[in-house]
Amino acid sequence: MTETSQKKKIFGIGVLPAVLIFIVALMVIGTVGSLYSFGFFEPVTVSETYSSSKIVLGKPFKGDARSEEFGEIFTEVGRMTESGAVNGLVCGMYFNNPEKEKGIIDAFIGVMVADSNVTAPEGYVYKVIPERAVLEAHMKADYRVATVKCYQAIFDHSKANNIKITDEFFEWFINKEEAYVQVVKK
Repeated sequence: MTETSQKKKIFGIGVLPAVLIFIVALMVIGTVGSLYSFGFFEPVTVSETYSSSKIVLGKPFKGDARSEEFGEIFTEVGRMTESGAVNGLVCGMYFNNPEKEKGIIDAFIGVMVADSNVTAPEGYVYKVIPERAVLEAHMKADYRVATVKCYQAIFDHSKANNIKITDEFFEWFINKEEAYVQVVKK
């Protein structure tokens, strides 16, 4: 058999299968690395607690939770905190579960502030969130990962411990890298 008639092999397998295995391995490593960088593997802590009252400077919204307008409110609020126009933490308060309301959400999006001494920008109002008994979840991860995992941890905890909860939620974020979620207990 001549050298030109032999198929080239890498690690005892053909070149094409070896290249495909290498590409798949790179994709797996990249996916795991991305998930790790977003904090996907970080733990979520859940506790039953009594939440103190909070002051939020924000805007009400009622409509499709997937709408552009809903996302724009979060963007606007984020810019206010990033620019220093308002000091506080980006947050959202939800008065219903959109999964039970055909995607319609009743929300108040804003900035959790220390007091109401700042003049509210046009279109914004202050809302006080009262003290109350809650299930609270916390996770240090990208806020897009953390909120989903925090909600799931609260729902799992309430079911496992037979704790009745309402459809009233409050979430806030620290530098887009840490999230807290509270669900009001019945």
